[in-house]
Amino acid sequence: MNKKRTPAKRVDIVLLKLVKERSVLYETRKISNLYDAYRLAKNFL
Repeated sequence: MNKKRTPAKRVDIVLLKLVKERSVLYETRKISNLYDAYRLAKNFL
């Protein structure tokens, strides 16, 4: 009747929200590769 109990593990709960703050004009009008996305996002980092 002696059963070993394994200790419980703690799990972190994380919440990530995406909130629109503003809009910007993007001169090429189209993102076609990762570099285009980087150039657009680097102003926000």
